[in-house]
Amino acid sequence: MKKQTPLQNQSTGLSFGKKLFITAVIAAVCTVSAFATTPPDIKSVNAKALSSLNYEFKNATNIVWKVTSGYIEAAFTWNGQRMKAFYNMDEDFVGTSTDITKEEFPQRMLKLMCKEYDGYKMTEAIEFKTAEGLTTKYASLENGEKKVMLQVDENDNVSVFKP
Repeated sequence: MKKQTPLQNQSTGLSFGKKLFITAVIAAVCTVSAFATTPPDIKSVNAKALSSLNYEFKNATNIVWKVTSGYIEAAFTWNGQRMKAFYNMDEDFVGTSTDITKEEFPQRMLKLMCKEYDGYKMTEAIEFKTAEGLTTKYASLENGEKKVMLQVDENDNVSVFKP
């Protein structure tokens, strides 16, 4: 029998299509672009996404929309916190991401990072909540040329995120 490690991928119960879409969104959220982009015309964002954002996040301010070939993103401030909401191309709500701090990760993950990723620096940390209510935390770690992204599911299972 093959020995399991604490970083093996864990099943989330989501369909393959949803996993693929969420993977694309997470990869996009965690990737820093060196190119400036012009904001999309608000007319390119359908009333469905606008209505959803206004309903779910009443009183959101500083809203900036971004439309890509795979998803629609609204970056905004809500209750004093910077957030992003994601919609698929049918403008159905997919989930939200928020920046988090190292202290918001479970102790199990922090101990694992110290043990298996000694010398790595956490460069980004987010929490992604799906429309279905599932929450996953992601940490981007770097050590010179080496980069790895860890994910922690709601049960504190830690795995390497592979887009």
